[in-house]
Amino acid sequence: MKNLQIWIMLCVFIICDIAYSNPNQDRVLSEEQVQKLADAAWKQRSHNIDVMLFLKITTPPKPDEQIRQEVEKSFEKDIEALGENPHPLVLQRIMDSIDRNIQRRIKSQQFPRLIKKRIRISGNKQRTDSVIAEPGKRIDPNEPLDTFVNVGERNSPDFFSFHYYHKLKQAVIRDGSGWSKRDPARFAHMPLGPASALQAFLGRNQRTIEEPVFILDSDKMETLSRTGLSTIEYVGGIKVNGVNRILISPAPDSPDTREQIEIGDPNYLPTVVMICDKEDYSRVYNLKFCNPLTGEPFYIRECSNFDAQGFPRNVTETQYDMDGNLKKKSVYNIVNVELNPSFPDDLFTFKPPEGYKVVDNRTKKP
Repeated sequence: MKNLQIWIMLCVFIICDIAYSNPNQDRVLSEEQVQKLADAAWKQRSHNIDVMLFLKITTPPKPDEQIRQEVEKSFEKDIEALGENPHPLVLQRIMDSIDRNIQRRIKSQQFPRLIKKRIRISGNKQRTDSVIAEPGKRIDPNEPLDTFVNVGERNSPDFFSFHYYHKLKQAVIRDGSGWSKRDPARFAHMPLGPASALQAFLGRNQRTIEEPVFILDSDKMETLSRTGLSTIEYVGGIKVNGVNRILISPAPDSPDTREQIEIGDPNYLPTVVMICDKEDYSRVYNLKFCNPLTGEPFYIRECSNFDAQGFPRNVTETQYDMDGNLKKKSVYNIVNVELNPSFPDDLFTFKPPEGYKVVDNRTKKP
């Protein structure tokens, strides 16, 4: 997913060292539209979130050997933590777990992956309680949800994670891993790629080139409104002299209530196409990231059934490779969501249930 985000950002910031005059003078943006772009790009994101959802994931099958390599790699840290002379029983338990995971993944390729999750996030703390259905079976509503928690800033010395495996009655502590910023809170906002691009197009950087923080620039907003064009000089420390065109028009299927926003290099097909609520551009019904040369989509996100909080209850994300082949399809059914709730302090604290065996697999144990 990280590679997808990088490719999205590169596509949004198409490099274009040209002088360009706008041939679409009748399609320039109004001041109101530019303001709504800014409101969506700078919309404050939820600091806390509590979501219960069902997820169905479909992926093309992989060769058995590739699955084996991926699973073995995911257990490398656990094996390294055992040291040079691991206890034979502990090592055997890990090897058995590797084999079970390999066989489960090979079998699961015949069916969509069904997952039930409750995700709670507070700042740098993330807790996911989840259960994965056996391949070809429904999720048992009475089955206990295993718990995974990350605590602390990623890559910092105090970053660690722990798992509660309820069936095994085991609590495992590890070095921090698995922290995902792609939490469901993103569905209530304009997607990160377009939002970051718009901040660069409409804002002035207050900090460094490598870690920019943008504030609105009235001159840039006026230029975009007048010409439909925006420029940016730097992306991640690289000078690019990029020129991008932004077009806003009535959405083809819902012209009275939604608008279509296209962002891309003036000489190429648009790299980003969004269908947004006419009054609130942060409510994105349909999003496409496209190859700027071919126009073929490599990522599509569809949202529907928005609630009063502006949160969609049904989301489908589909990824394609550069040849147009399906890579992954994720279908979310959000059962319940609460934005900015308060959490008890011990929710993210390592406190295993009574009778659970504790296994500390951290590289550097305190």
